[in-house]
Amino acid sequence: MRQVVYLILYNYLIRIFNKLSDKVFQMKTIQLSAYWLRFSVLLLFFWSELPLDATAQQCTNYFATPQINAAVIDAQGNKWFGTSTGVWKFDGTNYTHYHPSNSGLVSADVRALVIDAQGNKWIASYDQGISKFDGTTWTTYNTSNSGLALNHVTTIAVDTQGNKWFAYGTYGGISKFDGTTWTTYTTTNSDSGLTDSYVEAIAIDAQGNKN
Repeated sequence: MRQVVYLILYNYLIRIFNKLSDKVFQMKTIQLSAYWLRFSVLLLFFWSELPLDATAQQCTNYFATPQINAAVIDAQGNKWFGTSTGVWKFDGTNYTHYHPSNSGLVSADVRALVIDAQGNKWIASYDQGISKFDGTTWTTYNTSNSGLALNHVTTIAVDTQGNKWFAYGTYGGISKFDGTTWTTYTTTNSDSGLTDSYVEAIAIDAQGNKN
């Protein structure tokens, strides 16, 4: 309801402002002031999502809430979340936050997270490659030290043989890592059969087919 009120107020203020500014200000000043007015009303829209009696802590929590891009559950029932502020683990009682400042996580901007049969966490970042976490040791894979085609990784999938498959959300094709060897499939590979190198997601069915 408050959003509707703010929208009406926004349109009303814009009409008044435009009428007054035509008579008082020069065009560049009008445009700059109009941008500030629109920005101020946009903040009101954000504020309208909070309670009218929101505390400072509530406001901080609202604007600091990370974007969750992945969620998985390990064999022990722990919940793992890949977010825009790193990796969070929830054991049912406590949260543990992993980020580049306190761990070997390569980037805080996590785009995908999967757990293989051995319990290793494979974590994809926006532009820094892949992190692997076995519970103790962190390992980084990127274009400089592995066969990863791009450091921008958006999808990870693990097949029944334990191979890891990576997609890049752009024209990088698909890369497979069997634990030793990296193989990248694109439309330029004569035997890949990939119809488009732009891949955003990978799904593996019960027969092991990759889609």
